[in-house]
Amino acid sequence: MVKNKHLLVIWPQFVNKEEQICDIIRKEGGFLIYINRFVITECVLVLIVEKLYEHSEYEKNRIKNKTQNLLKYIKNGLVVICFTFDDGEKTWSDERKKYIYKKVLSLKQRIRDSVDAFAQYETIHMTDDEEEFNHDISMISTVLEKENEYIDSSQIVNNDSVFRN
Repeated sequence: MVKNKHLLVIWPQFVNKEEQICDIIRKEGGFLIYINRFVITECVLVLIVEKLYEHSEYEKNRIKNKTQNLLKYIKNGLVVICFTFDDGEKTWSDERKKYIYKKVLSLKQRIRDSVDAFAQYETIHMTDDEEEFNHDISMISTVLEKENEYIDSSQIVNNDSVFRN
């Protein structure tokens, strides 16, 4: 069983669901590596959303609407969670026109449904595979470092001391 790294962003409206989301990840066999909470500005949130979805199949208008809705809750900040998860086997998706991990998509949907079944795509962003993880972790780190928006390193929660799987 190979566990791959994933990045999950809890959008501002739902940062209060952090513990619930972590519980779901653990119950599904995921292992939490770190959790970081950020206070961000509007321009940082806009940049993060643009960069996360720059290669997405989503229409530009959908991304713009998502960003506008997220900005309503900017004062809540956002939460970034890094975890490992047994992705299972890759299968071809005609809809997405790429190989996917059904277990990953299932976990993502369980989280969205448990947080808010009506706000699906404004609850979380979660990486589907290693390629997306590498892109997203690099981009978020760069954006947040550049904007100097870290709360401080003491906000990082160590898996060994706080979260026991």
